[in-house]
Amino acid sequence: MSASPWRCLGFPVSPTRRQSTLTFLWRGSRGRLHEEISRLEERAARETGPVRRRRLEERTRHLKSKRFRKIGGVVTQIAGEIVKLAMEYKAAVVVDKIEDESYWELREGDGDGEKKHLLDGLGQLRKRLQELAQWYGLPYLELYSTVCLRYGAKLQELKNRKTTCPSYSFNDHKDNIPSIWAKRRY
Repeated sequence: MSASPWRCLGFPVSPTRRQSTLTFLWRGSRGRLHEEISRLEERAARETGPVRRRRLEERTRHLKSKRFRKIGGVVTQIAGEIVKLAMEYKAAVVVDKIEDESYWELREGDGDGEKKHLLDGLGQLRKRLQELAQWYGLPYLELYSTVCLRYGAKLQELKNRKTTCPSYSFNDHKDNIPSIWAKRRY
C-alpha cells in the first residue's frame, strides 16, 4: 500500500443514525410542513366536490415542492460543510452507501412519510458530495458497510451492530467499517 497525501475524516453513520441526523435538521417548520401535507392529502381524498378537491391537490403539490426545496437547502448546506472540512484537512470524502435493497425496504415499508423523504435527502446529499468533491479535486469513495473490501464477502451481523467477515478474523462495529476501510485505502 503506497502512502497517500490524503487523510480520512470519518463520519460513521448507520441508516438509523442517518435518519436521526436528518431528523434533527428536519425539525421546526419542515416537520410542520410534512404534517400539513399529510393533512391536506387526507382531506383531498375525502373531498367529493371536484373544484375543492383540485384546490386541495394544488395546495398539496405546492407544499411538496416547498418541502423538496427545503430538503435541497439543507443538503447543500451539509455538503458544503463536509467538503470545506475535507479541503481544510486534505481529507478524502467517504460515504457509507446504503444498499439498494435496504433503501427500497425502508422506502416502501410501513414507516411514516417523513422518514421516506429523509431517505430522498440522503440520495441528494450523496450526489451533491460527489459533485463537490469532483469539482474541488478531492478523492471521493463510496463504501458499503455490509461488504468486506478485502474479500468481497458479505459481513455477518452479530449482536449490538457488531459485524464479522466469514473469510478472515475481521470484527468491528458496523458504523466504523467505512471509516476503517477508507483509512486503510488512504
